[in-house]
Amino acid sequence: MARLLPLTAMLPAFLLTIHGVLADGSASMLLHDARAVHDVALLQREPEVPGRTWVVLRIVPGDDSGAALVTGAIMVLGKWQRIAITNEPAVPERGSYEWTERQKAHQRAPQPSDFYSPFKSGGVVICGYRAAAEGEARFAPVFLLPDGWESAAATLAEAWNRPAGPPSPRQLVTAAASADPFVAVMAYHQLLESGNIEPALLRMGLTDRDRMRGATIAYLALTASSGEQRGSILAVLETTIRSARSKSQWDPAALGAFAAKLFADHRANGDEPARMLRLIKEQVGVTGGTTDVLVAEILKVLGL
Repeated sequence: MARLLPLTAMLPAFLLTIHGVLADGSASMLLHDARAVHDVALLQREPEVPGRTWVVLRIVPGDDSGAALVTGAIMVLGKWQRIAITNEPAVPERGSYEWTERQKAHQRAPQPSDFYSPFKSGGVVICGYRAAAEGEARFAPVFLLPDGWESAAATLAEAWNRPAGPPSPRQLVTAAASADPFVAVMAYHQLLESGNIEPALLRMGLTDRDRMRGATIAYLALTASSGEQRGSILAVLETTIRSARSKSQWDPAALGAFAAKLFADHRANGDEPARMLRLIKEQVGVTGGTTDVLVAEILKVLGL
């Protein structure tokens, strides 16, 4: 086997900062959750491709997955297992993967997979599996999922394998309140993108008890909104932060803003993600509250 280089030799500069500030386990969990927020926010069924089956897989990387070879390539290898609650005969129950990818960090802006890749660090994904494809294309596209969303993801994969028509505007409002997190998030995405969302409905999503669901909606408020309605949408997010009084209420906005800062700063129209994070820090001081590990780590990483 070709000689391996230290993993840090090929990391984007900001990722080196994160690993320098946080312990490896904390950095990995923070980046996992931020990547999952990004992926769920952008989740959508892509056009039909012959032989593609949507499925939920658990990815278990090998010990050397993500390591750099002296040739400059990155080795990616491991095993995967189909989540037991899914029943897609076109997809085997388990399998392995192995490929190399060329590192191009100096030639392009870092991609979400540069910060956290389930094929290098593990996780549960919903993906478009194609047995005839090779390498990473066999699983494309890949969306990393929040922990605990496997059951809802299996339902989504089944629906995507038997697609229906798009929902009406009235159905979107109903869908936003759905207990299914994917149905709700995709409804919020369309409502925020169109600017046709009531403040009360947005506030309900931002304060959802599911931290990852609230974080994804905060991410969408920062990245999907545009035009005349953007100001009022950001005002709802700001008001929600100012009215929070506990760490559980700050967490979703903090994680959503961090993910937007990390992956979509160019879509956030200025420095809104950092401004929201500074506001959270300010509110913690004003209320005399305490942040939990998540918020403290995000503020530390960004130097806020």
